[in-house]
Amino acid sequence: MPQYKLVLCPDDHTVLREILNEIGESGGRIISLNWEPERTIPAENSKRLRKASGYSIVVEELVDARDPRGLSGTVPRLPPGR
Repeated sequence: MPQYKLVLCPDDHTVLREILNEIGESGGRIISLNWEPERTIPAENSKRLRKASGYSIVVEELVDARDPRGLSGTVPRLPPGR
Protein backbone atom coordinates (compact mmCIF):
# COMPACT_ATOMS: atom_id res chain seq x y z
CA MET A 1 0.00 0.00 0.00
CA PRO A 2 1.56 3.37 -0.96
CA GLN A 3 2.10 6.10 1.59
CA TYR A 4 3.18 9.68 0.86
CA LYS A 5 5.54 11.81 2.90
CA LEU A 6 6.70 15.40 2.65
CA VAL A 7 10.43 15.85 3.21
CA LEU A 8 11.86 19.36 3.63
CA CYS A 9 15.46 20.18 2.73
CA PRO A 10 17.47 23.38 3.13
CA ASP A 11 18.79 25.12 0.00
CA ASP A 12 22.01 23.09 -0.04
CA HIS A 13 22.84 20.80 -2.97
CA THR A 14 24.99 18.48 -0.87
CA VAL A 15 22.19 17.88 1.64
CA LEU A 16 19.66 17.50 -1.20
CA ARG A 17 21.85 14.86 -2.87
CA GLU A 18 22.19 12.94 0.41
CA ILE A 19 18.43 12.98 1.02
CA LEU A 20 17.65 11.90 -2.56
CA ASN A 21 20.18 9.05 -2.31
CA GLU A 22 18.64 7.91 0.98
CA ILE A 23 15.15 7.95 -0.57
CA GLY A 24 16.38 5.88 -3.52
CA GLU A 25 18.24 3.39 -1.32
CA SER A 26 15.14 2.84 0.81
CA GLY A 27 13.04 2.09 -2.30
CA GLY A 28 11.07 5.34 -2.25
CA ARG A 29 9.84 7.08 -5.38
CA ILE A 30 10.02 10.85 -5.78
CA ILE A 31 6.66 12.23 -6.88
CA SER A 32 7.54 15.91 -6.78
CA LEU A 33 10.62 18.04 -6.10
CA ASN A 34 10.09 21.79 -5.74
CA TRP A 35 12.44 24.64 -4.94
CA GLU A 36 11.00 27.64 -3.12
CA PRO A 37 12.88 30.97 -3.08
CA GLU A 38 13.48 32.99 0.07
CA ARG A 39 10.54 35.26 0.78
CA THR A 40 8.83 37.34 3.41
CA ILE A 41 5.35 36.50 4.61
CA PRO A 42 2.92 39.07 6.05
CA ALA A 43 2.08 38.40 9.69
CA GLU A 44 -0.05 39.98 12.41
CA ASN A 45 0.65 43.50 13.68
CA SER A 46 2.28 44.55 10.38
CA LYS A 47 5.25 42.30 11.05
CA ARG A 48 6.79 40.20 8.30
CA LEU A 49 8.24 36.73 8.72
CA ARG A 50 11.23 35.57 6.68
CA LYS A 51 10.99 32.13 5.03
CA ALA A 52 14.32 30.69 3.93
CA SER A 53 14.71 29.10 0.50
CA GLY A 54 14.70 25.33 0.26
CA TYR A 55 13.29 22.19 -1.32
CA SER A 56 10.11 20.26 -0.63
CA ILE A 57 10.06 16.63 -1.78
CA VAL A 58 6.94 14.45 -1.98
CA VAL A 59 7.93 10.79 -1.63
CA GLU A 60 5.88 7.66 -2.25
CA GLU A 61 6.84 4.64 -0.17
CA LEU A 62 5.34 1.19 -0.15
CA VAL A 63 4.11 0.33 3.33
CA ASP A 64 3.69 -3.12 4.78
CA ALA A 65 -0.03 -3.92 5.10
CA ARG A 66 0.67 -4.99 8.71
CA ASP A 67 1.98 -1.48 9.45
CA PRO A 68 -0.33 0.82 7.44
CA ARG A 69 0.73 3.97 9.28
CA GLY A 70 4.37 3.33 8.40
CA LEU A 71 5.51 3.54 11.99
CA SER A 72 8.32 1.05 11.41
CA GLY A 73 9.61 2.94 8.33
CA THR A 74 12.28 5.57 8.20
CA VAL A 75 12.12 9.20 7.18
CA PRO A 76 15.21 10.82 5.64
CA ARG A 77 17.08 12.83 8.24
CA LEU A 78 19.46 15.72 7.75
CA PRO A 79 23.11 14.81 8.32
CA PRO A 80 24.56 15.89 11.69
CA GLY A 81 25.50 19.54 11.82
CA ARG A 82 23.06 20.64 9.06
